[in-house]
Amino acid sequence: MIAGITLDESIKVFGKRSGTYTKDVIAALQKLNISCGDKLIRITKTQKKSDYCMVVIRAKEFKRYEHWVVYKDGRYYDPAIGIANDLNGDFHDPIAYKLQWYGFERHETSYLPIH
Repeated sequence: MIAGITLDESIKVFGKRSGTYTKDVIAALQKLNISCGDKLIRITKTQKKSDYCMVVIRAKEFKRYEHWVVYKDGRYYDPAIGIANDLNGDFHDPIAYKLQWYGFERHETSYLPIH
């Protein structure tokens, strides 16, 4: 979504389909000549996310499962399941979204700025 490439092309750049760490995301963005921050920034009451970034989200019930989404212009873009205006809202593919997150409240933990 950031680089304008397909999911398959993205997997080739990352070298894997899942289990990505922050260092993997930064390295992949740099390979694609996309400028980004060099570390995650924790989201707090006083530290809001930037207008264009990659956000780490987590379901409160799953302490060890995190998921990356793109945030731009007030919308969340998830290449796996669609686009939404609200993290806990209705994505364009609600069936896939409910299969992945059904019944779990999601929250943002941190973000990686995209420059």
